[in-house]
Amino acid sequence: MRINYKKYVNFAKRLDINNKKNILSWYKHLLFHNTINTKEDKKMAKWKQMKMIVGSIMVGALLMPTMSITAWANAETEVTVDNFESEILPNLAIKEDGTPLKVAITVAELDSEYVIAVQKYAQYLLETAGAEVTVSSADGDVENQCNQIYDFIEKGVDVVLIQAADSNAVAPAVKACNEAGVTAIAVGRAINGDCTVDYSALIDDVAMGKLAAEYVADNAGEGATVTTMQGTLGTASADDRTTGFAEGVEEYGLDDIRDNPCDWSSESSMAAMNDILTTNEDIDAVFLHSDCMLAGVISGLTQSEKLKTLDDPEHVMIVSIDGAASAMDYIRQEYVDMTVDNSPLALATIAVKAVLTKTVKGEELGGGVTKVNASVITKDNVDEAEFWGNFDLEDGYWSETANTWNTYAIE
Repeated sequence: MRINYKKYVNFAKRLDINNKKNILSWYKHLLFHNTINTKEDKKMAKWKQMKMIVGSIMVGALLMPTMSITAWANAETEVTVDNFESEILPNLAIKEDGTPLKVAITVAELDSEYVIAVQKYAQYLLETAGAEVTVSSADGDVENQCNQIYDFIEKGVDVVLIQAADSNAVAPAVKACNEAGVTAIAVGRAINGDCTVDYSALIDDVAMGKLAAEYVADNAGEGATVTTMQGTLGTASADDRTTGFAEGVEEYGLDDIRDNPCDWSSESSMAAMNDILTTNEDIDAVFLHSDCMLAGVISGLTQSEKLKTLDDPEHVMIVSIDGAASAMDYIRQEYVDMTVDNSPLALATIAVKAVLTKTVKGEELGGGVTKVNASVITKDNVDEAEFWGNFDLEDGYWSETANTWNTYAIE
């Protein structure tokens, strides 16, 4: 005699398991919904007895304060591309008292494709899981971001996901989260200072900067002259990419003629590019801390009639970081040589996993840090579906979500 456990698990998952009235409904279904036809009373009695035992065990598990039936059922289900959105995520954000987890997301600004993707995809995953989500942008002002976080605390949120406007200056607001018992998670940028960050979903910015220098050296040669368009210094992303690229310049024998603080601004990168081309006509390569500044560099090269395709001997090499859709298009047009895939969708997925597997159950995250692996995008692999720059946020579910969820453990 075989009991169809999967059937009862799926039935339980369809119920509002946080409504106690449904416990009796599920138990009654388990006891009296007989799917085995038998003519022998003795066998029937044994079958009912077994169902009662199984039902008692499952009802007991349902009443345990440490685990909901949805979490139990999902724990028994392998995460795959096909079942993640429909079977794994729903109800994961429902707390043991039956209320939805309250999550706030604050980002530095919404001027780049990258930051928009971080915010929107984290929001999508959390809302699919049943969380109440509030989003905000600091518009580049860290004081504004701190005030937003203080407001979130006053409104009683359980967790705040923070893409910091300033990695150091946001620390007082994070410390306020610590004092209020609100979980603080850094996404995309490390947070430093007198505070405790409960978890960080990051990418190795130093490694990405060095990877860019290595690419320039391999393709433009030792001694190549290069200039850098920097993000906002003081943010961990810009500082670490500067460090990584400088290490690569020294190791690979490049000539970094000038660093240009551009504050992630395309207008600033255009002005810097025009100025450089006025004084240094023989520039070999440009390195950008982010694709969000690419349009300015392209415009500056165009104005000086220096924008050439990869096969032109006068081509100025352009290497960048992020893997945004705009960069992918420039690569296809053969104006940009390379960008590093710095997936905001992967970072959002990992941060959300921390929330849905730990925070929702009241478990400590312990200050853990997960760093996503980076990869190089060139004309040879630009059309691969796994890259976030080839994904439309309006499509909802990113195909690499389940793989990312499985790859990175929350420890």
